[in-house]
Amino acid sequence: MTPKRWPVGVVQMQSTADVTANLRQAEQLIRQGAAAGAKALFLPEGFAYLGPLPGRLAIAEALPGSAGSGAAGPLLGWAQGLAAELSVALFLGGFPEALDPQRTYNTALHIDEKGHLRAAYRKLHLFSVDLPDGTRLDEGANTGAGAALALTAQGGFTLGLAICYDLRFPELFERQREAGATVLTVPSAFTQSTGEAHWHVLLRARAIEQQCWVIAAAQTGEHGDGRRSFGHSLVIDPWGRVVLDLGTAPGVGLTTVTESALARARSALPVLTHRRPLPIP
Repeated sequence: MTPKRWPVGVVQMQSTADVTANLRQAEQLIRQGAAAGAKALFLPEGFAYLGPLPGRLAIAEALPGSAGSGAAGPLLGWAQGLAAELSVALFLGGFPEALDPQRTYNTALHIDEKGHLRAAYRKLHLFSVDLPDGTRLDEGANTGAGAALALTAQGGFTLGLAICYDLRFPELFERQREAGATVLTVPSAFTQSTGEAHWHVLLRARAIEQQCWVIAAAQTGEHGDGRRSFGHSLVIDPWGRVVLDLGTAPGVGLTTVTESALARARSALPVLTHRRPLPIP
């Protein structure tokens, strides 16, 4: 049997509070990637909106089948229609899923090439920190936390879904690998400072530890609210090699995820077969 090969595209965006401009930018890059041969395209966290909370609440949508929701809302409908038109799977980072009048979920979605919603993952780990000047940053104040892992399948591979700050919690990816993941996805909007310090090393570590492909679509540049993202959307192979790095400009890059790279890494260094439970003293 011929090893699987999956042409994928990674979309790097510079989103703002202008939803119309963001979706225009996203659609242009999705169409560009599909025309170049990608069978799946990965979008970053906040692809539709990066700005103050009221604007996010204004576009938040309940997913079909969730409480009080039947048909897809306009944002999900836009993505499903585009996927079906282009026959390309879409992985959307940071979809604003409605929760209550003050909060949304930060949700990663998988839409297949026929436009069907296949999986939804609500971000588990929410960022909070007290700064030296007394400022408190608390994502949980306006974002609901998820409660479960989510895996899905596309192109002959099993994908584990995660979002941004989840990257700092390796046990999440360990659980995904144990459940059969071969590709780990981490759509993000890493800040400039934390990105410079930690982005490449953490993503490479997750690939090496779990011997999986890693696909991390990222935001880049200024977002109009004093916030700046690091960029450098990455695809990393199961040996930890960076095979695609989009630098700091918005755009789309293509590469191929292969089954043979998984097999080589896992046979060359079968560390997961050597793992032993650690006794707690």
